[in-house]
Amino acid sequence: MRVHRIIFNKAEPKEVYEKLSKEFGEVVYSNFQKVNNFCFGLLVSEKFSGRTWSDVAVIILISGMEDTTEIDITSAGGRGGFLRLDYGTHAAYIKKVVKVIEQKAKENSVSWEIVESKYIE
Repeated sequence: MRVHRIIFNKAEPKEVYEKLSKEFGEVVYSNFQKVNNFCFGLLVSEKFSGRTWSDVAVIILISGMEDTTEIDITSAGGRGGFLRLDYGTHAAYIKKVVKVIEQKAKENSVSWEIVESKYIE
């Protein structure tokens, strides 16, 4: 399992959530809540991986307040064979999601500012 974190300034959590939920057609679960000034959203997406001949899932947790948003991307599943190796499936799926998020940040008229983007081991 791998985790990647992206932190934005000038990006409202609800706006980020809405743009990402439209981007991933294979979303199997989606929810957004606001409690006081804190917002959080959850997207769960799944796809088949030819590398391992199994399904791999990605969980995208979007949280923040007003103009600051954190996104944690975690991948799960997608392991195959006797040794349960992932053959890079997790990293590839997370990389795809990160590219989409970075592209959305560039396209956005308000211009989301990426403060930090890194893998967390």
